[in-house]
Amino acid sequence: MKKGFRNVFVAIALVAGISAIWVGTSNPLRQDPQKIMIRNGSTGEETVLEEESLVNMMESLKGVKTEVSGLHLWTSGYGYIISFQNNGYSDEITVYLPETIVSGFVRYKTDADLMKIIKEFAE
Repeated sequence: MKKGFRNVFVAIALVAGISAIWVGTSNPLRQDPQKIMIRNGSTGEETVLEEESLVNMMESLKGVKTEVSGLHLWTSGYGYIISFQNNGYSDEITVYLPETIVSGFVRYKTDADLMKIIKEFAE
């Protein structure tokens, strides 16, 4: 029984380690979408970016570096929700503060003011 428990523990540790590496090295801002939808958390207004404006926004986001800053469990209110849409698949990022975004349950810290970048394209 001890050997079985050890094998299960090793398997769980391995999966957790691989997941941590994957999350720690991925940048949720690096996407190749066909369309971007931006929803303003204050007004509820939605802006759709396609073609040239989409390319320009992705170029602005390309240089933004992110690093994992923790897990995101709950908060109220948000600045913007960015939805990257590609072939019916949608990946959402929530911008809470100028330099804080959330993708899924992971909170990221950025080295740029994302709200300023978004305002250039959404307003």
